[in-house]
Amino acid sequence: MHNKWIRCLVFAIIFALIFIPASDLFVKAGNRTYVYQREFFYGQQQNSIDIIYIGGSTILTGIQPAVIWNESNITGFNCAISGPLPFSLYYLLKEALETQSPAVVVLDAQILLNRRDVDDSYAEPYLRIALHTIADKRVRREAVNELAQISKKSAFYIHLSFLFPYIRYCLNWNEMGPLGVVRLLQGETTRMKKSHMGAIVYTGYEGENHFDASFMDKSDLNVEYTDFSYEYYKRMFELCKNKNINLVMLSMPHPGWSYEKHNTVQEICDENDILFFDLNLFLSEMEIDPSKDFFNKSHLNITGANKVSVFLSDILSSMIAEGAGADESVREVWDETWVDFSKEYQSYYDNESE
Repeated sequence: MHNKWIRCLVFAIIFALIFIPASDLFVKAGNRTYVYQREFFYGQQQNSIDIIYIGGSTILTGIQPAVIWNESNITGFNCAISGPLPFSLYYLLKEALETQSPAVVVLDAQILLNRRDVDDSYAEPYLRIALHTIADKRVRREAVNELAQISKKSAFYIHLSFLFPYIRYCLNWNEMGPLGVVRLLQGETTRMKKSHMGAIVYTGYEGENHFDASFMDKSDLNVEYTDFSYEYYKRMFELCKNKNINLVMLSMPHPGWSYEKHNTVQEICDENDILFFDLNLFLSEMEIDPSKDFFNKSHLNITGANKVSVFLSDILSSMIAEGAGADESVREVWDETWVDFSKEYQSYYDNESE
């Protein structure tokens, strides 16, 4: 009997020594874009970032910090991810503020109206990507602990599936299939580059205008939002307030937006004394061409992101001292970042002009 327990203990130790490191490799292979994003973020000099951008894929592809640096000498990092829940954004912001003390946080207004929860089948994979790639282990542990409390799934399953992430895929073989396993083992391809400062650049366009004639017609109506979403936005409001950080709510250009949604976010911002900028009201001022400045229906391409970033630089420069977080070494890094990005932009522009 004694020998049996010893064998079990030895097996458990060997299992942990082999599979816990394997789990880390598994996560990095499948989520390379956001693993790189975190690595680039932690590569920034501490407290050198003036603005942190938190949100979903419209911000991820639509705001280029290098452009804003070139326009206003303001440093920034794009910490947005695809398909987030407000729950995810809260913990991403919490992690970002562990090493940076920005003057401004720009927060995605559109995710506030997300009606999905942590058990939603569409949102769950994106939630796992967000939490798996949080580099700060203390923050990640806190997030997983809370997820285990609020999820309808068992706490044991939640903790085990984050400790050994391939368990989740083994239990969901039908959703992956053999090709999914092959793609996972090959690793995710990524558009993430160091010169993007956390953002993703899309090139090309569909050539269609998805904005109908009645887009942003004025209305007195509002839309509903969930207590779940609002709770985590309130936490982000409080987090910024407690750290004396200016908070800006931002709605990126999107054909699915409406004046009813604008009214709802504006009302919440007024109640919490927060600035709200709805870029959907300024498409003509930014000279956005829906047929050429969007990569697809929802996401700006490199030309659209450049226009939005130039427009935002004027707004944000009035909220922050120019180059406040940038000493000489930081300026050199950002100047090099702009050179790299401008070459990428010019290459795309020249190809499109031919």
